[in-house]
Amino acid sequence: MEKFDQAYIGTGPISVVDACIADEAGKHVLMIDEKDQLGGAWVSINIGDFGSLEIGCHIWSYNKKAYDFLEKFFDLHLIELTPQPYFVKGKTRLIYDHKNGITTLKNSFKYLTKLDFKQLGGYLRHHPAARFPLIPKKYLYPKGGARDLQNAVKNKVAESNITAAMQTQITTLNKLDSGWELISAEGKSYKSDCITLTATSAVQEINYKEQRIQLTHNKINYTHFHVVVKGELLKPCSYIRILDDQIIHRISDITYQLESKVDEGYTVMLVGVFDAELSKIGGEEDDAVVTHYIVDYLVGKGFLAPEPTIAFAQKNKFETTYIPTEKIATINALDDSIQVMATTDFIYGIYFKLKDWEFAKA
Repeated sequence: MEKFDQAYIGTGPISVVDACIADEAGKHVLMIDEKDQLGGAWVSINIGDFGSLEIGCHIWSYNKKAYDFLEKFFDLHLIELTPQPYFVKGKTRLIYDHKNGITTLKNSFKYLTKLDFKQLGGYLRHHPAARFPLIPKKYLYPKGGARDLQNAVKNKVAESNITAAMQTQITTLNKLDSGWELISAEGKSYKSDCITLTATSAVQEINYKEQRIQLTHNKINYTHFHVVVKGELLKPCSYIRILDDQIIHRISDITYQLESKVDEGYTVMLVGVFDAELSKIGGEEDDAVVTHYIVDYLVGKGFLAPEPTIAFAQKNKFETTYIPTEKIATINALDDSIQVMATTDFIYGIYFKLKDWEFAKA
């Protein structure tokens, strides 16, 4: 049986960067994913005849070092989100970067009340979200959305010596005298000295010496609607986090991601909805009901003119499993040959890995 130096369960961009750097260092690398596409949550799908567009609403946190790294490593073209992303509740708006200031203030106060000046100093110096921005930072995003990032990931893996096993779900990890055995749901077996898995890995069982760790996952359906309307928005938006609606929780205008029908006057809105709440409006099985709810919301908030022409609408579900936090801590405490990589916040996940990658390349 072929043995690898390093195996990655999950093919999101952070895992791919790590794998490429290991490959460049001469390691024999395996990447495994239960999905049929590289990229983790950063994937695109065909939306009617409007081309390939990202599957769900995304936003990148702000960090210049991470932005610079991604532009260079993946050769990405990043653009400024205009207007600034914001939260909305009723008539109150809060720009994303100003929320960072509020969060920083709250965390600083927490450490101060405990007289923990060491923790306070470390937080203010080293956490990328710790800042008091009077002038909001410019949040960036790939020009073609997740499609561009996914294509960059594919190109990087194609240019490397990495072995990619797609549509392969690893369910069991067994610690051997030397390295690990990875067993898939299909009965395939792999061996690797070290394993890195993401927090969204669907691994069910880890057998480490005399210890048996059984994993039960938190599952979330990320349900989104692509709604294409004829005409332009009455007022611009980039990304909005909705805090006061029973159905809608986020909105993105992704018209800029279009590759086809660019000059035909269409607007593409990507809208995240609470999947478990759709029955409240009779839309659990009827996508048209949800589409009209979304359009009515956008009209009511002044983004669309009354009675807009709906050119196309499509519902998409992206099921994600999460390893509980306490189990992540248990796995990371086993030994240095296995780790769960933090990837939930993409930009901050990149930021916290930069020093490791710089050291590995040195």
